[in-house]
Amino acid sequence: MLGHRTSVLGALGATASALLLALCQPLGAQDARKENLDLPYNAVADPEEEEDAPELVVFYGQALEADAFVFVVAKHTRMGLFGSLDIAKGEVTRAIGDLSSKGEFGVVFIDDAPEAHPPSGGVARATERAKADGADFVRRQEPGVDWACLIDAFLKAFEMLRHSTAGRKLVVYAGDGNGFCREGGHYITNEEYLERALSRITAANTQSVRIDCIKTDGSDPDSGADDLGRQFLQRLAAANRGTYRRITLGG
Repeated sequence: MLGHRTSVLGALGATASALLLALCQPLGAQDARKENLDLPYNAVADPEEEEDAPELVVFYGQALEADAFVFVVAKHTRMGLFGSLDIAKGEVTRAIGDLSSKGEFGVVFIDDAPEAHPPSGGVARATERAKADGADFVRRQEPGVDWACLIDAFLKAFEMLRHSTAGRKLVVYAGDGNGFCREGGHYITNEEYLERALSRITAANTQSVRIDCIKTDGSDPDSGADDLGRQFLQRLAAANRGTYRRITLGG
């Protein structure tokens, strides 16, 4: 009997000691121990993965962000007469130079047939060599014939971006927004062609690439052609999640 009492008293003493120890523990330590006990045995705290920051370039004074850029530039005769082509060439060259080696780029000049760089058909990784080659391609461009086959140029830009695995893709147009082209052996007037261009370019944008449009001088501001170009670029940008801006040589 005495042995049993001694055993019980010993058990009670041990319980009291454990209780006293628990009460003396700081509250935070108890909570932390409880939280640890509530975790599965194989739980691992995964650090939140941060998405890489996009490339940032400045084009006509505007900051543009993406991982892969294709610059689509008008080069028809009137762009040369107004001086807009030389300015556009300088802007494209500077934007390419802004890219880090992680960025990708391509350039398409609009003529009766698109003139594109790089010649591989895709976009180029922006290494120092690739940027130098791109700048040289841009520098060699001269005003073309009085054709502005916008549809073919944008389709080429989409094809180039299709080769890219970049998450953020951007097509940037610079020009007066006018379009003149032959289809099926027939010359298509500006107004009719621009309606076709809006529909076909937007339908071909199956990658949901953003299209930003910058309207430069290239036609008489008081002419109907200037108005058509502006309306076309505004509608094209709006239909493809992009922005529209107008740039004048005077400011």
